[in-house]
Formats: sequence, structure tokens, C-alpha cells
Amino acid sequence: MIGDTITDANAAKNAGLPLILVDFGYSAEPVSQLGADRIVSHFSQVPRAIGEILAS
Repeated sequence: MIGDTITDANAAKNAGLPLILVDFGYSAEPVSQLGADRIVSHFSQVPRAIGEILAS
């Protein structure tokens, strides 16, 4: 799952999905504190993040 808030992080956790968070979204909390598998700063980084998650 890709998101930008704690709501997204909780949804991914509850669904048992890996989580990629963007650091340019609307989160009131720092995304680094939300338990993401990967954090990206631009949409162009998403394919690599997905690849890293799948390879782990």
C-alpha cells in the first residue's frame, strides 16, 4: 500500500500489507515514525521501493 498518513499506515497494518509512505503528503506526524517498510520522496522512487520490498 502507498500512503501518507497514520490512517494509511494503520490500514496497511490491519490488512497485512507492506507499506510505502511518501514524505510529501498531508501527515501531521513525521512519516519516519509511522512504521513504513519504505519512505519515498518522489513518485519516481516507488518502483524501486516495491522491488526492494519484494526482494526482502
